[in-house]
Amino acid sequence: MTKQTKTEISEYEAIEKYAAYLHDLSWCVDISSKPVQLLHAKSNHIAATDTIKIMWRSWFQSSGYKIKDFKLSLFMRDLHIHVMSHLIQTFGTSLRPTNEQFIKNKYGATYCNTYAVVAPPRPVSVELPDFVHDYFATLMPVEEERKQVLMWLGATISQPLIRPVWGVMLHGDSRTGKSLLFKLLYAALEGRHFENTFDFTTSIEKFSEDLPNNLFVEYADKVGTKDTETKLKQWMSETECTIKIKNGQKSVQREIYTRLAITSNKEVPLKVDSHTRRWLAVQRCTRKFPLAEDDARNMAYYRKVSDWVQDPANRATIYHWLNEMSLDGYDPQHCLETPTLKTMIESSTPMVEQSIMDFVEDRQPFLYSRLESYLKDKHPNDKFPEDLMRIYIERACFKRSRLFLDDEKTMREYVWMPLKSGKLRADNLTDEQRIQLIKDRDFVRCFP
Repeated sequence: MTKQTKTEISEYEAIEKYAAYLHDLSWCVDISSKPVQLLHAKSNHIAATDTIKIMWRSWFQSSGYKIKDFKLSLFMRDLHIHVMSHLIQTFGTSLRPTNEQFIKNKYGATYCNTYAVVAPPRPVSVELPDFVHDYFATLMPVEEERKQVLMWLGATISQPLIRPVWGVMLHGDSRTGKSLLFKLLYAALEGRHFENTFDFTTSIEKFSEDLPNNLFVEYADKVGTKDTETKLKQWMSETECTIKIKNGQKSVQREIYTRLAITSNKEVPLKVDSHTRRWLAVQRCTRKFPLAEDDARNMAYYRKVSDWVQDPANRATIYHWLNEMSLDGYDPQHCLETPTLKTMIESSTPMVEQSIMDFVEDRQPFLYSRLESYLKDKHPNDKFPEDLMRIYIERACFKRSRLFLDDEKTMREYVWMPLKSGKLRADNLTDEQRIQLIKDRDFVRCFP
């Protein structure tokens, strides 16, 4: 057998070629970690920098090269340092749903993109079986709600960069297949960038990367407070978030493309405030799979749908069905307001706060003394701590100002003024409003 002649190259050329080999394998350097480490872009796995030395031998032996004037011990001593200078240097990972392996944020910092592009070959037919559509109709009996939720899922595949500012709330009796709906998305994404959690705090705690690391997060069977909803709304409103990574140097900015969904058996899965418009709450599902009279038939139908959705052979069909779905009528900035959400708001809102919402519904300036008189009539046995009432009034988008009610500037009162959306200052009082406020002041003094 003829011995293969090896090409002679310099040490510098060997380092360049070895670094190019590692780059092709999607290795890069994470310079934000302590200590600096290697990062595998495609899998998001990390490795010590000495891995460069370990992988060198197998590459070099199969490379067909020999090094001129080669001194192994000296060469290997600093090999990892020289090779890392040729690799892409990143500030860790971030997710952006594009096919770019490395991305820059708006400040110019380079990140390794953890998004894995899913694009299976398109089958001849991408229509779902009738029994899956029957399942949709059973789970979401109101047609327009069903249409909006399915378009929301479809847009996750076809428009992953356009993040909706609203989420889906799905609740119903047990064994009605609530979480199965989102397994469609799990199948289409081949299990990537999908998180199912039983605790809201895993997303909003200090070190959490649940939201910036995923395209979809489902909260299952957990009741959240109004404070939870406020934090989740903040996440849904923002395109970026600041997170503190454990063992990292400082807080970092990360892009967010996450869709949020809640599934629960509870009547009110999440305590929501009276102004919320961030949740499409689907009518509660109380019917098992289509009109099954007994649990055995019901579970058999559930397994039939579940087995089809989770069969790997159907992933391409699900992906392209979602990807090609018409989004006519879908708005990522505004969600359908449903009667179910209104019921949840009423269940979440204290009676006194709801009374305040009724009082300020006409968005007119008012005196606190007039509101207090109104509340005493509505809730004669309750007390109204002014600090708590102020919180409720401010939630209704009113701001307190000290104003003169007359031209002679002899009557000065604290007036709660309505704020228009997006504004920090209220409009000036009109003459009609001044007259009404004077009447209200006099009324309260006569009938305290």
